[in-house]
Amino acid sequence: MSPHFPPAVQAGGPIRSLDAIVSSAPERYRTRVITSSRDLNGDEDLVGTVDSWVPYGRAQVYYASTHRAGGVVQMWRQLRASRPDYIYCNSYWSPTFTQAVLMLARTGYFGRAEVVVAPRGEFAVGALGRHALRKKVLMRVNKLLGTHHRVSWQAASVHEEQDIRRVIGDDAVVIVQEDATLLPQHPASVPDGAGEEPHLAFLGRVMEHKGLHLAIEALGRTGHRVPLVVYGPEESADYARRCREVALQFSVDLRFASVLHHDEVATALNGVDLLLLPTRGESFGHVVAEALAAACPVMITPETPWTERIRDHGAGYVVERDVDAWTTALNRYLALSAEQRRAVRRGAQSAYRHWWDETAAQPHFFDLMAATGEPVRG
Repeated sequence: MSPHFPPAVQAGGPIRSLDAIVSSAPERYRTRVITSSRDLNGDEDLVGTVDSWVPYGRAQVYYASTHRAGGVVQMWRQLRASRPDYIYCNSYWSPTFTQAVLMLARTGYFGRAEVVVAPRGEFAVGALGRHALRKKVLMRVNKLLGTHHRVSWQAASVHEEQDIRRVIGDDAVVIVQEDATLLPQHPASVPDGAGEEPHLAFLGRVMEHKGLHLAIEALGRTGHRVPLVVYGPEESADYARRCREVALQFSVDLRFASVLHHDEVATALNGVDLLLLPTRGESFGHVVAEALAAACPVMITPETPWTERIRDHGAGYVVERDVDAWTTALNRYLALSAEQRRAVRRGAQSAYRHWWDETAAQPHFFDLMAATGEPVRG
């Protein structure tokens, strides 16, 4: 169950993580995906076949017309008719794809199906601060109704596991595994001439949590007139306007490019010398993995699982989420020679190779999920 699934692109990394889980599922699992027929903030169907099952590799996908009440009801009926052993919810706060499922599961509507929820960083302190009152009320209602009974949770890192236990309770059943990806085994090559004129970019949803405004101001404060290209949907029009105003204030050449389709990301990032991500926090940070795969170093905050890898391999910079700290770090980077910038890109390749070697042998998440079945039933 997921609010969005390919060909949707606007919701970012969680779409690609779920796509990887589904596409790499062992043959012993029969996998179905129920999702919305429309992209985030979209008003047109993404596919021609709606409210019906269609093949997706070895899986089946049901693109529901969730903009209609009848489409939502039919979606829940399809879920029940599938007689699932496990229901995997890709998000926690989604009213249609998770909250309703939790409540229906509590009534026994889905039989003895186990529910697994992947919050995707939604329990981080910064994330909980957005619409805080509404979230507190909903969490309170869930606890009163017991909708977390027989629910287990996926954490993409030990840090996210701590967030989940802080919100749900120390007795929560948490499966810790990095998000799946469909990235290649080997990183891309460093392009000839890379670093001669440094190319900086931001890739992600344009929202306050991701911190684009901080990157813009810090770049402006350096005094270097280096363009910053933004790839990502303007999730908040007010915030995007704020970013443009900051760019004008600090004389930054800010360029909003089109939203990248999944198969365009690698090529775009391979042409970038440094990806800026001043995020409040990421449970995994799919864009970081994509950048390293493209031999593109990153400048990130310490609030992701990538800190040690970036530092150990010289694959970029880990900087506290403070405009002065980011200004200093950008000045350091922009003062490098072209060869030194290429060396940082080789560090990104090294970090990616080590990450791939560490994660390639991990079991599929469905196997870990199934292994928790008996403890959850108890």
